[in-house]
Amino acid sequence: GIGTCMGTVTPTVMCVRQYGSKDLGRITGWVTAVEMVGAMFGAIYSGVLFDQYLTFAPMWIICLVASIVMGVTFVISTGLAKKLVARLKAEGAPELDAEGKEIAAEAAAEPEPVESE
Repeated sequence: GIGTCMGTVTPTVMCVRQYGSKDLGRITGWVTAVEMVGAMFGAIYSGVLFDQYLTFAPMWIICLVASIVMGVTFVISTGLAKKLVARLKAEGAPELDAEGKEIAAEAAAEPEPVESE
């Protein structure tokens, strides 16, 4: 179901798209560990709230608010990340490809066209 997709596929896909495959194992491991801790506390907390109110409505409201906060922080962090990358490039940091590997300066420069006689 949706829980399986969100818990196993989505974090890995997002990690690859954000960080490339160079450090995929380490990054995915941390993301999965944090996600599972959140799932543990979320299950306990939703059970406690259900026992107290006899409805899951408070948990749905908490999830809605958390989703809005997550969306806002994602938008803000995207802009901050672009500024950070621009600053690091200006300071001479190496450019990376989509896989997270350093692009050689020679490969980054476009070759001059060869004229035939």
